[in-house]
Amino acid sequence: MDVSGGGERKMLAITNVMIRRPKLVIFDEPSLGLSAIMISQIQDAILKIKDPGISAIIAEQNIGWLKPLADQAYLLDLGQIVARGTLSDLSRSDLIANAYLGPEVPSGETRELAISSYR
Repeated sequence: MDVSGGGERKMLAITNVMIRRPKLVIFDEPSLGLSAIMISQIQDAILKIKDPGISAIIAEQNIGWLKPLADQAYLLDLGQIVARGTLSDLSRSDLIANAYLGPEVPSGETRELAISSYR
């Protein structure tokens, strides 16, 4: 089968995971380069994996779409966990935002940063 688009390849990989039923799946930037529609489809597919109890680690910069997926979020710095909590808590933390993005944020803008996982 010829699967040329990045989103289609990612969906095929997720389908493979659903068939094989591993205990742990690691996703590295699953939304990278995808359209909003494809990200939504990836999110739905990952939710289907989560239901049967397969654990996953998702490394992602675009964390907004992960909120329904992540039970816990971890922020790493040089391989060390520097913060942990819910994804909402970490994304609102001034301490984390200041450390990683600098203290200045233009008025009206928001920032989010985390590495999340679910299990």
